[in-house]
Amino acid sequence: MREMEITTLPNIANIDAIQTEISWKHRKSLILWLIEVHSEYDLRPETLYLTINFIDRVCAKRVVKKSEYQLLGLTCLWIASKYEENHGRVPSPKTLALLLESSVPVSRFAAMERDILTDLDFVLGHPTPEAFLKSQCKQLNNVKPPVRALARLILELTLIHRRFRPFRPSLLAMASLILADSLHTCRFWTHGEPLLGRIIQNLEECLIQAPRQIIEKYRSGKFLNISLHVKTMLDNKAAFLYQARLNSTPQIAVDSHGGFMTPPKDSSPFRNPWDPEVTLVSSQPYLPNHIPAQHPHHVQLTPVFQSQQQYIHSQQPPPVPGFQLPVPHQYTHHQPYSQQQTLFRHNSFQHHAANFQMAERTYSEVSGRSAMDL
Repeated sequence: MREMEITTLPNIANIDAIQTEISWKHRKSLILWLIEVHSEYDLRPETLYLTINFIDRVCAKRVVKKSEYQLLGLTCLWIASKYEENHGRVPSPKTLALLLESSVPVSRFAAMERDILTDLDFVLGHPTPEAFLKSQCKQLNNVKPPVRALARLILELTLIHRRFRPFRPSLLAMASLILADSLHTCRFWTHGEPLLGRIIQNLEECLIQAPRQIIEKYRSGKFLNISLHVKTMLDNKAAFLYQARLNSTPQIAVDSHGGFMTPPKDSSPFRNPWDPEVTLVSSQPYLPNHIPAQHPHHVQLTPVFQSQQQYIHSQQPPPVPGFQLPVPHQYTHHQPYSQQQTLFRHNSFQHHAANFQMAERTYSEVSGRSAMDL
């Protein structure tokens, strides 16, 4: 299987050099149309991958006219169906001829089939990415159905993009499975192959811009409506990565004595001495710790924490030589009186008021004058 997947890969350089009438844009349109035809006949996934492999291998061997490109695609689908499907599920050439834009006789399918088999040297076996995906899921033994459906969706995106054509089907299947699992569970796999990481990154970019035909196909219950949840999975992963970046940002260590921070190791002789001094708890290389030089008067954008007494002194004008500023009164907060203390103070006040009135009346009777005249 490993050897055959390499020998049956199409030569992309030959396709670019040989084909003059058809382009990769035409190929993308043909494949998206074949995906709809494949879904309409409810064929196996291996049939679709085998069809695309036949098309690319033929285009790498000879020049294909633009007028025959659609007929080539349907004939490859017919051959792949006879190779993979049961006899009762193979679409007939008469039915396929009705799908073409121009009327084509059924005999053209037989002639095109002979040309295709000759170009392929009658080598129809090809280990498809779907076959490798099934094998990998069987080896892991715990792949959930939503992850498997999402991996199939991602793997189908590799059919329409030129960038994935030179890679082995086994590598594409593994990358699709890793990306599907990371999107579904928000966990990240570690792998030592740099090429695999680049493929996963490209697959995620293609998934964000998935074509309508593939989204509609995987919206059905057959694939667990997985395309309806792709956007939510991508948003959850983006939010998870954003939170991870926030958690990895450097923190500032603040000294509780006086509000000043631990000074860093200074490498610049032009540092403003009034800037707050910082030390990095994390090993991150950069954190702004001073105001740009073009800022007027080196005014601090965020003032350093000051105690109450330091703040009061900072608001006073500059001292005159030989003159000492008075120490401001420190206001002391008292605890509120309890109900018993309040009642005692009220009774004491009433007692002193009664004694004062009695003394005033006695003084008036003896001296004949009022106490207020004193």
